Amino acid sequence: MSQVKGIGGFGSTALLVSSMTGPGLSTIPALFQQSGWLPPVFIFLVIAVLSGCSALFVCEALSNIKGNEKFQSKVELTTIAQVYLGRKYHYVFQVLLYLALQAVNVTSIIIAAQTFDSMFITIFHGTCGLGVSPGGWFCVTDSEGITGNSPFSSDDYFIFTFGYLLTAVMVIPLGFFSLVENIAVQMISFIVLIAVLIQWCVAFCQEGLKPELLPAIGNNSTTVLGIVIFNYSFITTIPSWVNDLKPTANIHKCMWVSVIISTIFYIVLGILGAMAYQMDASSDILSILSANVCGVVTEII
Repeated sequence: MSQVKGIGGFGSTALLVSSMTGPGLSTIPALFQQSGWLPPVFIFLVIAVLSGCSALFVCEALSNIKGNEKFQSKVELTTIAQVYLGRKYHYVFQVLLYLALQAVNVTSIIIAAQTFDSMFITIFHGTCGLGVSPGGWFCVTDSEGITGNSPFSSDDYFIFTFGYLLTAVMVIPLGFFSLVENIAVQMISFIVLIAVLIQWCVAFCQEGLKPELLPAIGNNSTTVLGIVIFNYSFITTIPSWVNDLKPTANIHKCMWVSVIISTIFYIVLGILGAMAYQMDASSDILSILSANVCGVVTEII
């Protein structure tokens, strides 16, 4: 049974945690500081439970389809809609599903590209992009500073940046492989994610935690629900995951372990990060860490 090709327990946890966390992690400390710690912690816990239950309901719906009792027929979400809602509503659901997937994809690509641009500035002291309005080639260096989530001006429009190109180079090749073939990448990503989060938490503690920066209730909680729901938008991964799952893997255990790990990541990162630095609503913790590192290096020199 162990020789059956598929996704095992650790691979499942890596895949699901990667689906629940991502580039959006870097904006969580600013969210906690602006809204206070109580609203996001409460919403994270509620959405985590609801998301886990919803995902398990999808698994149950998949297994109740005749001929797919053990997920042997590779049924996807659109098939569930056709079976339970009928052909008329099936098309409506399919359009809504594609729109939802594209919304998540576009948002994730933007955040990933901005994160890579910030990384270029930290490592190479600059990043560039091809602008369309205004047109031309624009470069940003660390000496100009970083405001908001992107190092580029929010008034300009770009065809591409170096961060966007790196995102494309890393993501596009993975699209030619199946989920099972990609699971090794997810495992590596999961290990790297844990290492990065530990390093961030250590950096926060070294900076000094200031409880006064993190009130129980902040002055702006309007974005909490939307950001939290976006970070738990992993439901579309569930059918593909269970279709490639090894028979020995426990669906309930993998699901709840992944949900718990992701929720702990978010809450710990949000609380420690919010108490370490003064931020505004658009702050990105990567940019803040990079700016502080550069400032320390400059002082030493």
